[in-house]
Amino acid sequence: MRVFVIDVNAGTYYTDDIKDDLETYYKIIGCRLIDIAELQIEERVFDVICDDEGLSAEFGARPSVVDMKSEVKMIGSLIFCHANEEGDEVGLNDGDAAVLNKYMVRVVAQEPDEKDTRAKTWYLLRYPFKG
Repeated sequence: MRVFVIDVNAGTYYTDDIKDDLETYYKIIGCRLIDIAELQIEERVFDVICDDEGLSAEFGARPSVVDMKSEVKMIGSLIFCHANEEGDEVGLNDGDAAVLNKYMVRVVAQEPDEKDTRAKTWYLLRYPFKG
């Protein structure tokens, strides 16, 4: 399954072909429990697989999706894909990845904790959400 990943811990974002199963999601996101949210970017609706316990991150959760006022919409590492009519996760196409790439911006940690081993810079998606 083709996905778009925002990895706030490694400070990267990328597309990849992954196995569609919970263990793969846990490994990519670095979590024990996932949730799936729906997010509309332009005219495309994405399923976003996220860490359901993200707020309890040891060094604080990093934003991964914000609006144009920099209000946080989602936190932690994310996996973007689609859902089919049955609700199963399915892969993205090249156009989907291009849309997401347009809205990626670089962020620099302000006064990072010296014990925090995550990357000091990371990327997030910034989009003018409606309503």
